[in-house]
Amino acid sequence: MNNVGGSNMSRQLRRWGPLAIIALVVIVLVVVLAASGGNDGESVDPDEPAVDEPTVDDPTTDDPTTDDPTAIDPLADGVLTWAEAEATGTTDDVDWGDRCDTDLGTYAFPFFFAGSCVAPFEGDNGGETSPGVTGDTIKIVVYLAPETDPVLDYVTGPINNDDTPTDIFDTHQGLVDFYGAYYETYGRTVELVRYDATGPSDDEVAAIADAETIARDLRPFMVWGGPALQLTVFGETLAANEVMCTCGGGITARENYPYLHTISKSAEQSRILLAEYIGKRLAGRNAEHSPDFATEERRFAFLYLETSDVSTTAAENFRDLLNDEYGVELVEMIPYTLNPATLQEQAITRIVTLKDAGVTSIIFAGDPIAPRDFTFAATDQEYFPEWILAGTILVDTNIFARTYDQEQWRHAFGQSNTAVKVDRRKSGFFFLYEWFNGVEPPASDTIGVMWHASLLFPILQGTGPDLTPHSYTDGMLASDSTARGALTQPSISWGDKGLWPDNTLPDLNGIDDVSEIWYDPDTECLDELDNFETGCYWYVGGGNRYLPGQWPDTAPDVFNPDNGVFFYDERPAAETPPAYPSPAG
Repeated sequence: MNNVGGSNMSRQLRRWGPLAIIALVVIVLVVVLAASGGNDGESVDPDEPAVDEPTVDDPTTDDPTTDDPTAIDPLADGVLTWAEAEATGTTDDVDWGDRCDTDLGTYAFPFFFAGSCVAPFEGDNGGETSPGVTGDTIKIVVYLAPETDPVLDYVTGPINNDDTPTDIFDTHQGLVDFYGAYYETYGRTVELVRYDATGPSDDEVAAIADAETIARDLRPFMVWGGPALQLTVFGETLAANEVMCTCGGGITARENYPYLHTISKSAEQSRILLAEYIGKRLAGRNAEHSPDFATEERRFAFLYLETSDVSTTAAENFRDLLNDEYGVELVEMIPYTLNPATLQEQAITRIVTLKDAGVTSIIFAGDPIAPRDFTFAATDQEYFPEWILAGTILVDTNIFARTYDQEQWRHAFGQSNTAVKVDRRKSGFFFLYEWFNGVEPPASDTIGVMWHASLLFPILQGTGPDLTPHSYTDGMLASDSTARGALTQPSISWGDKGLWPDNTLPDLNGIDDVSEIWYDPDTECLDELDNFETGCYWYVGGGNRYLPGQWPDTAPDVFNPDNGVFFYDERPAAETPPAYPSPAG
């Protein structure tokens, strides 16, 4: 497939390495449920059409976050970065250890965005700098959902995810072992502590009680994960007890600074990009991808998952933004709830409303299960609109899309947080786990969204030995953006990088950009769990990604295989890492 050419691009991608160790599927499952608002692919079709060379933005131009590549950002006293040593001509005076590739100045593991080397630390790390932090350890609690959880079981049932809580914990541990072998943590080892939830993911009382128990009895530095439908109250309870949690974002995170943050976009950030996409690329044009309305100007409805007053407010804000900024009025705003007992009935009544209103294009912002019921209901009523993807979690994965009515979903397109996929046995979390440990990850179905360690270790290294919630979060906000223009990775930043409106700052959410995709039920490919079947998402322009303000003011070039790609056999040339021998032998 396509390769991103150019040695300059390669140098730039390497420069932004320390925080770019995030795999392509990094949006955790529960984000959409709370906020509502592995990677696949190898070439198997010899007749696959050629793809035009994609356009890649040069990250040295028109980017307010890009600094002089020779600039140095010194860390704490006694911490020496490769950039500092290189600038002073002293790299040969330092014993960087086997973990560092001294030809590149990056860590010696096979990931193109591997972090920059830091000299082994030999000073005083300050000992007990914060609750959960000693001179030797950093305690992190891993929250695990119950073995049987009605909500999660309902969501994961269609894709046959059979990972157990023990599998998930053991995989977290394997990833911690991997990252800990390379990134500098200043004499401390990350210690994972398992915590099994006392209630299902929608139980508010259990969520509060679990957070209180963790904060009081375990007193960790940080918590990973939380109850899917009660993340807000869980995270806020931890924050009130001055415990960090990578389980929240957006407004809640800002109100509870510095204790909550995440890798995913906030609901408001997603809506900003979605409104721009609709306003620039879709509004005022005919619904050409609908067999029912191809010659009619688009009339939009917003179909969204309602979980609380927060999701309702988010939907209303999206409506107002779309109207105020782009002059687009929604014909209908229709909520639904994720209730297995009533979802089919909800789908029927809501599709009737949408059809009667003459909606040509349904903007869907919800969970990955509901489109199955909505699309089958639409076909039963002989109603074939466009389906506009908002980028909500897992709706844009092949494995879920294959469960929807395929005649409906062949008219689905829009924005996605995911990037073009690469065979997970050649790249990403699955590959790195297996490369380092010599065995497949126990949670092989879930590892694609287990991003926590990949976020933690680069930030620990960037923070330095004086580790507290404030220093950790401040270091995260001050860190540089990752590469702009990569095709197989999102661009990630925190803090004010000139991307988001002032009312969303400080930005405690990581991913900034989106891709444009469409669905083809006739393409054969591997899905996220290595099932080779028909039904695949294609990425426009070879996988080009767009930051806020970058959506072009032209009609989408979707459903055009000549300008699309649904996988990369191998990473594009500019994103291909060196090969290193596995520590497992």
